Amino acid sequence: KREDEYRQKERVKLVGKLYNFLNEYIEFPKLNTPKLDADMSIEDKAIKLREYWELGEEPIKDIIYVLEKNGIIVTSMRMDSNEVDAFTQQQIINGNQYFIIVLGNDKGSSVRRQFSAAHELAHIIIHDGFMNLDELTNEEIRNMENEAHTFAAAFLLPKNAFIKDICAYPTNLDYYKQLKKKWRTSISAILVRANHLGVLNYNSYQNMMKKMSRLGWRKNEPLDDTLIINKPTLLKRSVSILLDNDIFSEEELLRELSNRDLTLPAEEIENLLGLDKGI
Repeated sequence: KREDEYRQKERVKLVGKLYNFLNEYIEFPKLNTPKLDADMSIEDKAIKLREYWELGEEPIKDIIYVLEKNGIIVTSMRMDSNEVDAFTQQQIINGNQYFIIVLGNDKGSSVRRQFSAAHELAHIIIHDGFMNLDELTNEEIRNMENEAHTFAAAFLLPKNAFIKDICAYPTNLDYYKQLKKKWRTSISAILVRANHLGVLNYNSYQNMMKKMSRLGWRKNEPLDDTLIINKPTLLKRSVSILLDNDIFSEEELLRELSNRDLTLPAEEIENLLGLDKGI
């Protein structure tokens, strides 16, 4: 697992270098995150970030778009690991701070991806991109993961609007399909949040979870195969702009990258930047 992590980290450093190269030709959005008071509750931090990004209490249809618009670099690539859905890396390139979120493009559903992205956003907002994992104990890492889960749920399912919705039919599992479609969050995450906010008491929550198991929804939920999986578009679009406007041909682009110590096979660049195969 350590080896896996090391390999992934090295690949993400390459994403940073590719981004920095593209940044010479394309003006990307600047990193736009608030400084939040460390004493604030996680719930309040999620609300504050929504306010700062002017998201109101509306469902977030495409979190990747929101992240890219606010200067967080997002790419999706093959993870080669079942353990990892996503991870974040902080980089300083030419004196500028960047956060790069990598999403696995070999993992399931749009709601799982949405939650993974919100979870990684939490690490950036409340853990400052948690720099040195090696210096943390397993328990500290576990706590951070739990906090990131709490933040992701609070950010995707903002308290007041969500409570209003859920209160209509809190114990009708079919109704949760509608909520999933609206809030772009899995039914199990919605149930956990409803319990956390006290709309569902523990017994009702347990019963609903058992019902989900009986229906086989713990493995595959309804709508998993119909909700569109959102993809990062910023890096992909920037490469298209350079190629379509004849700034570079494909060969020139690879040559120019080689001159910058980025001698990589075309397939690897496609994977790192989430480009279509063969571009």
